[in-house]
Amino acid sequence: MKTKYFIRFWLPVILYMIFIFYMSSLEFPGKPRVHVADQSFKVSDIALHVLEYGLFSVVLFRAFHNSSPMLKRNAAILAIVVASLYGLFDEIHQIFVPTRYFEIKDLFFDVVGSSFVYVTRKIRFLV
Repeated sequence: MKTKYFIRFWLPVILYMIFIFYMSSLEFPGKPRVHVADQSFKVSDIALHVLEYGLFSVVLFRAFHNSSPMLKRNAAILAIVVASLYGLFDEIHQIFVPTRYFEIKDLFFDVVGSSFVYVTRKIRFLV
């Protein structure tokens, strides 16, 4: 039972954290681009941060919401705090990656994205 619980709720959190860490370890000489139907679009750095940490806070919320009663009661706040702190960690990590650096603007939009879970916490599919 504990293994199924871990795999269902906490493994996605760990995998997503690894994904964020990996992506911020890459050297990006320019803005990322998305290719759709032979069209290339520049993706806003702001949109990427909001989306990345919005999804991370949702994954965290699911894990906290399905934990102990105390964590469940505070799941949205915990998700925002943990995702925001991980955003800070990620920005610090980028200091050590060539062509990347710490940006307050990025951290701000990480927190904005992390706060997304507060708006969506009542949606049934999240839990």
